[in-house]
Amino acid sequence: MGMKINRGMKFKIKAFTLIELLVVMVIVGILATGFSAFYVKFVDIWKFVSFRTDIVNEARIGLIRIIRDLRQLTLLEQIGSQTIRFLAMDENDNLVRIRYRWVGDDVFYDLDNLPTGNPDGVFDSSNILMNGVAAFQFTYYDIAGAVTTTMSEVYMIDISITLQEGTEQFTLNARVFPRNFK
Repeated sequence: MGMKINRGMKFKIKAFTLIELLVVMVIVGILATGFSAFYVKFVDIWKFVSFRTDIVNEARIGLIRIIRDLRQLTLLEQIGSQTIRFLAMDENDNLVRIRYRWVGDDVFYDLDNLPTGNPDGVFDSSNILMNGVAAFQFTYYDIAGAVTTTMSEVYMIDISITLQEGTEQFTLNARVFPRNFK
């Protein structure tokens, strides 16, 4: 048969008290605060690493382009600490005029195809090679390794690029010995 319920039996209901609930909420709050501090630190590290990766890739690609063009240099037309203009041979052995210049926080790559372009220095196209550039500098050296500002004495070219985003900076340097020059 079924179970008999005795009216004299008392059922004990187990429940949490308000103090127990408050203690649990305080402990969970402390754990959440600790985890959020860890999470914020993790996000900061991720942003830093991501910035470094992005900026290194951008600078590396830009620097490779400049180095490649400078190695093909045949005649310097203008040199300066933040600009260079020269004649070079492209991949099809055509003579082109190339200029790299730093304006504001951008480095521009200007190109003039000489067979169709104007020999007066008017460039056919101008493209941003890199942006977020905090410093961009060319330094020119003679054959003895001394800094020079005379175009006819240039033997080696040093390039320094500093990219910046917020408070993060990254600098790349390269030295180029033009193959077709001298």
